[in-house]
Amino acid sequence: MDFVSIDPSFFALAIQGQGPLNTCGWSNPEASAALDTARDSSKSEAEVGAAWDKLQRIVLDESPFVVVVVNPLLAAHTAKVKGVKVMHNIVGPDLSTVYMVK
Repeated sequence: MDFVSIDPSFFALAIQGQGPLNTCGWSNPEASAALDTARDSSKSEAEVGAAWDKLQRIVLDESPFVVVVVNPLLAAHTAKVKGVKVMHNIVGPDLSTVYMVK
């Protein structure tokens, strides 16, 4: 999956246990443990990096899902909404730059 534009911890939604985006029902305890380590703020930068590397190897080796189509994103808003950036990603729009004007 292409999660480049968002926080990588969102991988949990797609590959961990009963995550809402885990549509293929994939479950791998070793991958879940690596993801937990990668998301643990008490871990060192080296430990987090190693955990992400391990997770990526597992997902690549097992290929539990393959994204073949990403639907176009439609962004409709009024002139009072500024900062909208249309990005094509499978999770949804990035609203971090959006603001309202009077």
